[in-house]
Amino acid sequence: MLDNADMALAIRAAIEQSGRSQKQIADEFGVTEQAVSGWLRTGKIDKRKIPKLAALTSKPLSHFGLGAEDTLVSRPPLRRITIWNDPADLPPDEYVFLRKIEALLSAGTGGPAIDDVDEVESGVSFRADYAAKNAWRRDTHFTMRADGVSMEPTIQDRAPVVVATNEKIVRSGKVYAIRLAGQDQPLLKRLDRLPGNRYRVRSDNPDPQFAPFDASESEVEVIGRAVWTPVEL
Repeated sequence: MLDNADMALAIRAAIEQSGRSQKQIADEFGVTEQAVSGWLRTGKIDKRKIPKLAALTSKPLSHFGLGAEDTLVSRPPLRRITIWNDPADLPPDEYVFLRKIEALLSAGTGGPAIDDVDEVESGVSFRADYAAKNAWRRDTHFTMRADGVSMEPTIQDRAPVVVATNEKIVRSGKVYAIRLAGQDQPLLKRLDRLPGNRYRVRSDNPDPQFAPFDASESEVEVIGRAVWTPVEL
């Protein structure tokens, strides 16, 4: 890196040759014109600002006496990643485990019967502050797993889903875990309220095999609202 005197000359030459004013440079950096004047006068500039200044003035880093290795910005260390194999390994005051229901929410043409449902302790873990923010409780919120592609791309096949069993009043457009009269298999569908105490039951997958259908409220048992599923990055 150049000494202060040479840096002042390099900054002045870069700005003047770019055709930009000191005010324009100041606005780009979110600083005052006096700050930019200080760079020109003293050459004292935060090293981390130089790559941006070089880009704004179309100058190579070498113009400012820097190489590529000098552009690395120091960052705080990353949080340590904890690997765990058992819920007991995690701090109980920092994580909440929602119990899992051992049944698949059919989001397609197949799936197990509701008789296969078996609530188990080992479920999906969430940060306690995140669960509290969303008012998730172990006695009302459970994890289940989607089975099928009818709700894709919103909910992927085999993805875990958090179901809030305390939210059974249907709000149009929301996704619910339901069970239809005469069918044991739980479904994962989007519900719309219709006149005459009816629901429109629909999937997010536009494929014709997942066409929407209507059912009366008496034919639809609402298990709970789907409130979370991981998204694909």
